[in-house]
Amino acid sequence: MSSLRTGIRFKAVCGFVIAGALSLFVVVVVSCSQKSPTGPDHIEYPDYSTLLDNVMFEPSSGPPGTMVVLVGLDSLPADSGFSLYIGSQPVPLLPVGGQMTTSIPVFIDTAVSSWPVAPAEAQTVVLHYRGVAVDSVPSAIGVEPLLPAPGSVDTVLTKLAAGSQALKQIASSLQSPDTLLLATCDAMDRLLFNGTYSLRTLLNGTAPVEGYDSSVTALFGALLTSSGAVDVISRWSDTLQVAALLARRLASHQTTTSTLTDE
Repeated sequence: MSSLRTGIRFKAVCGFVIAGALSLFVVVVVSCSQKSPTGPDHIEYPDYSTLLDNVMFEPSSGPPGTMVVLVGLDSLPADSGFSLYIGSQPVPLLPVGGQMTTSIPVFIDTAVSSWPVAPAEAQTVVLHYRGVAVDSVPSAIGVEPLLPAPGSVDTVLTKLAAGSQALKQIASSLQSPDTLLLATCDAMDRLLFNGTYSLRTLLNGTAPVEGYDSSVTALFGALLTSSGAVDVISRWSDTLQVAALLARRLASHQTTTSTLTDE
């Protein structure tokens, strides 16, 4: 009986020893494969730690919504893995006019106020590649207070409506009315002004969206102004209205000329 117990105990000890040895072997193999810089799963990324070395930010300060040009950074390597942060906030990073461009983000602390509060310190700009910070510029962007801009939403809606109407007039004044352009204008009108969730209802706060109130409209209006969108939309609308006037005059002249020729 004692010999049987001894045999069982011996086999158990051997089993534990073998199991332990196998576990240790697995740990060693895994550790070596992770530490090996030339392992089959190792991926070496290019060195992007100097991309922002000679970059200047223009302007270097402004309210939220301000467009900022990264002067000296004309483009990024053809890879979708790049992202940019100003402080803790992710910001867009887009090529505009041959240079990379971003915008100053909104910093809101809902525990303090529903209106953006400008950080006291200049914010660090951090470039990420596939989720990892690869380069940064300390204290690069100053964030100024965002000023209310009452009436800016109404201005944008009015200018968009006038621009849409001008497009229709241009399409209709052609000798052969551009049906595709007219259809596009109708679709744009529905998107902008008609329907429960049109741009008009979203901007003026009448869309049935939970949590959307006048403070959101006021914030959006301020951002439309600080970003320059109000000026851009106004110029677009005014240009189209001038073009529509010229198109009507040209169409009238062509009609008169055609009538005289027929006579």
